[in-house]
Amino acid sequence: MMKKIVLACLLLVATLSFSCNEKQPATQTFLKDKSLHAGFEKAKAENKGLLLISNKTGCSMCELFEVDLMKDETYANQIYSDFVIQRVNENATGNKWLSRILNRGSFPIFLFFNKERKLIGLQMGAIKKDRMGKLLNKVRNSESWVDGHFQMGTEKDMSQEKILDYVGNVIEAQYQWDSYNLSKQKTALAKMEAPLKESINAYSTFYNNYLLSKYYALNNNSDQATKNAETALLVEDPAALYFNSGLRTELKMIADKNYNAYTDAYIGLPEVDKNLGKLKFAAKTMVEFPVKNIGKKDLFLNNIVADCNCTVANYPKTAIRPGDTGIIRVNFTASRSGEFAHMLEIGSNASNAPLQLTIKGLVLGD
Repeated sequence: MMKKIVLACLLLVATLSFSCNEKQPATQTFLKDKSLHAGFEKAKAENKGLLLISNKTGCSMCELFEVDLMKDETYANQIYSDFVIQRVNENATGNKWLSRILNRGSFPIFLFFNKERKLIGLQMGAIKKDRMGKLLNKVRNSESWVDGHFQMGTEKDMSQEKILDYVGNVIEAQYQWDSYNLSKQKTALAKMEAPLKESINAYSTFYNNYLLSKYYALNNNSDQATKNAETALLVEDPAALYFNSGLRTELKMIADKNYNAYTDAYIGLPEVDKNLGKLKFAAKTMVEFPVKNIGKKDLFLNNIVADCNCTVANYPKTAIRPGDTGIIRVNFTASRSGEFAHMLEIGSNASNAPLQLTIKGLVLGD
């Protein structure tokens, strides 16, 4: 009897030992439209690096990566064993921070960070599985790289080292900026200055000067805040103007305490929300939003982005003069039954840009 008990115990110990030694599937964390602080903190909690992905609504190449993750468990575990994945959809409210840092709208863009929040690599476009395996090995071996097609702004021959210095340091400053906005603790704010200066030394853009100006303003250094604000406002390449339109007004107020937003173009919207009521499935409808320029300079609408391919906007491509009104026409296709609410963001040179429109309603069953 005693021998049977001993054998049973040995068998139990062996089974438990095998179970403990057996490799468990990796924790699969995929964050969507969260702050950079949330991404790095989750990666820290799981003792992993962060794979940051810049994308936008309707980007088919962006969807390929996620489809591969869902269909191939082995491939997914290969990535999740080393990384928390964070997708940043530029079209989602409050999510332009990554596009502002990269200063471009090409999608997708993959940024690979190690456990110490250091940027190791930057890759553009769809990544095939075999290529992803090679990139993961580069991160594990701390081999830095930048996709040969990636350049900052109007630069053509910016070195890999400068690109990584620029992006990596602004990312670190953004993390500290998020930390400050969450906690309002000056300890986080104090950690912004050094990486921002390093970033500007590598490549001066609107956004790194914007963050440094905000840093100095919060530290009551008005002279430096004004200097960086003025430097940022000199940047007028199309990407910078589009991604940072709403931030420019903040800096104008820092640079000139007497600045009046109405001296520039200023959008007046009588309506920002339209209820389309009940619609038949597959029905197409159009709704108009008047846009009045109540400022003193010409208003230019430069882009309107919707959060769904079912919603498309047409807008005036020429200047809307002070006092005049243009019409934004929003076309909606009822492609899915049920209640809906879709947001459109108006990009422009207005001092109160960007602004949002909403359409909502109910699509009856097909």
